[in-house]
Amino acid sequence: MLQILSHTSACALPAGIVALSLAGIQSSFGLDCLPVAAWAVGLMLVAFIGYKAFPHKGISFNTENNAFHLPGSWGPLALIMAIFFTKYGLPSCRA
Repeated sequence: MLQILSHTSACALPAGIVALSLAGIQSSFGLDCLPVAAWAVGLMLVAFIGYKAFPHKGISFNTENNAFHLPGSWGPLALIMAIFFTKYGLPSCRA
């Protein structure tokens, strides 16, 4: 399965996750120097580890249509949905 994403679409989800993460820091600790610095160091560390641990096999960028070509499969989606339904679906059924 090959997914084709525009540059904007490929950057929107990670940017949104980073913004929500920073909003969580702000709501829990405020935007003081130490919490934001610790968050930024953690973000850079996780990005570096992810870059080294999960090489970008098969990802390409087409300059003609300004789009990324991303390989994928249904396996990760099925795993994520199974975790979600187990964590949130079962307790709501029991309530």
